[in-house]
Amino acid sequence: MSEPIDNDTLRDEYNFSNAKRGEFKHLLGKPYSFEIHYEDGSTTTHTAPALIALERDVQAYFPDGEAVHKALRGLIALLPETNTPSD
Repeated sequence: MSEPIDNDTLRDEYNFSNAKRGEFKHLLGKPYSFEIHYEDGSTTTHTAPALIALERDVQAYFPDGEAVHKALRGLIALLPETNTPSD
């Protein structure tokens, strides 16, 4: 079993007091962009790949991205080579 997760890791500058549960659910499955604002006034924009949410029963077996990728790569190895995606 993996090590317990320390849930008390949020920094003091993170403020989720106005957050609404599910507010960004419509973004799941789509790439998205976000901005990081720095104290010096500069801003950087980043694009992240699509997010895919795992249902709770699946999360119990795959607690992090590494576990999910390992399992999926194992399944991919079982597929016939004619099913490989083209880049």
